[in-house]
Amino acid sequence: MAATAPRPRTSTRDPQEITRRLTAWLRTRLPGAQAVGVTVPESNGLSSETLLFEIDHPEPPVRACALRLAADPAAYTVFPVYDMPRQYRTMRVVAEHTDLPVPPRPRTSTRDPQEITRRLTAWLRTRLPGAQAVGVTVPESNGLSSETLLFEIDHPEPPVRACALRLAADPAAYTVFPVYDMPRQYRTMRVVAEHTDLPVPRALWLEEDPGPLGAPFFVMERVEGRVPPDVMPYTYQGNWLHAASDEERERLEAATIALLARLHDQVPSRQAEFLALPGEGDALRRHVTAQRAYYEWVVDGLARSPLIEDAFDRLEDLWPRDPGTPVLNWGDARIGNIVYDGFAPAAVLDWEMAALAPREVDLGWTIYLHRFFHDLTVAFGQRGLPEFLRRDRVETRYADLTGHTPRDMDFYTLYAALRHAVVMLRIAYRQAHFGEVAVPADPDTLILHHGSLRAMVQGSYWN
Repeated sequence: MAATAPRPRTSTRDPQEITRRLTAWLRTRLPGAQAVGVTVPESNGLSSETLLFEIDHPEPPVRACALRLAADPAAYTVFPVYDMPRQYRTMRVVAEHTDLPVPPRPRTSTRDPQEITRRLTAWLRTRLPGAQAVGVTVPESNGLSSETLLFEIDHPEPPVRACALRLAADPAAYTVFPVYDMPRQYRTMRVVAEHTDLPVPRALWLEEDPGPLGAPFFVMERVEGRVPPDVMPYTYQGNWLHAASDEERERLEAATIALLARLHDQVPSRQAEFLALPGEGDALRRHVTAQRAYYEWVVDGLARSPLIEDAFDRLEDLWPRDPGTPVLNWGDARIGNIVYDGFAPAAVLDWEMAALAPREVDLGWTIYLHRFFHDLTVAFGQRGLPEFLRRDRVETRYADLTGHTPRDMDFYTLYAALRHAVVMLRIAYRQAHFGEVAVPADPDTLILHHGSLRAMVQGSYWN
């Protein structure tokens, strides 16, 4: 299944001309410097545009840069005015007077793209004789855990033409998670594709030997469409989802919650047993125990987070009396992991956090991850999307679709915020490892949503 809707046109500028002029301008600010690797990310917005490049210079102020460019009037702009000095001054004021992070995008890999390209081409020919991998790219919107390569197969009879490759994270990049089980992800996608009607990309090949590319990986069909952006989040102005009407967002929300309902209802429990986490107790207890172990791994040798530890304690106070029968959980159940054709799901991605757990674990994650982006947007003075993916509406939709009324959602939304906090802490320590940020005296401030997590621990957030 592939979506056919083209991505909205974002610019009419000539990329080569922009590159030449950017290089000339950079030398007026930093003599002897050169702009290299200039790219326009596919995830570019529909208002101000972004160019990504690196500075080639013996002593650059930073190496990796992003340039925000006022929208081209010839592109039929979203807004009538693009005041770049105002944006620049706002960022400087926020950086100077708050503890909100205004850092560069975290580093995602230390692998050599050219070397990866050469080795991928050699490997593909062992699976499809005579084939060639062409157009190999690493998308700028790549995640901070498993990595993605995009390529096309040049062959008279390819199983598919456009492919995406998920590669276990490079240990040299200071990984976000301690283990990247690619066979488990691959098997999960195959199970979901076989037992549900969810639009899961076709999983083509699994390679468990780290030899060909330096780590295990799998290859799947690449589905075209559009994804709600994380950077800048879809809750900010200037992207397709924010610009949509209330009715269009409601259609997307309804279709997304229906995905979760069908996933939880359609996969037979025996087919998901391989996702059961080790340990004692029921599925929920094992899930939380695994998160505690992950937190201990994150803070090993580093400053601990009193806030995260308070949140774990609060979970015990709110522990559900009856967690219910566990089901296959997607794990990273959020709209940023769905490719949409218009406002309908075309592909469900990123199964590395899948587990056997209560239904509410997925629901809490879906609800809170939207709130995370919305709260950040409000903190920067924008309205966000307060009526989108509202907790009460998500719970009602899910109950109507499944007959299961979500329970103990204060527990599960707190659990989602806690889990996300551990990930955020790891990412912050990762940035510190690469010299991108300094570790403050209070490690809790490294957690972007420390305010909302503290409110949840105190029981005041949803009030």
